[in-house]
Amino acid sequence: HMLVAEGVATAGSCGHISVWDIAAPGLIVREAGGRMTSWSGDPTMAAGTVVSSNGLVHDELVRALRPDWLSRARDAVERIKLGRGHHGPAFGQGLA
Repeated sequence: HMLVAEGVATAGSCGHISVWDIAAPGLIVREAGGRMTSWSGDPTMAAGTVVSSNGLVHDELVRALRPDWLSRARDAVERIKLGRGHHGPAFGQGLA
């Protein structure tokens, strides 16, 4: 993200990140004229995913990331509902 703020990179992305780890870089990117949001375009970045850009390509990046992210989330919810999630059986299933 610092490379984006510096103008060396057009965009950067991170997944599974805490808000406190990205707050300062987010401010620096915005002060340099760029944008930083979650992959879904939320400016709070509380989702744990971030994408930063020079601002010119940001909307296109979010559109590119959003469908994959949403479809993976929906698939994960369905696997958990069916008891096939990576966290073991769904609540109440397989407990005896």
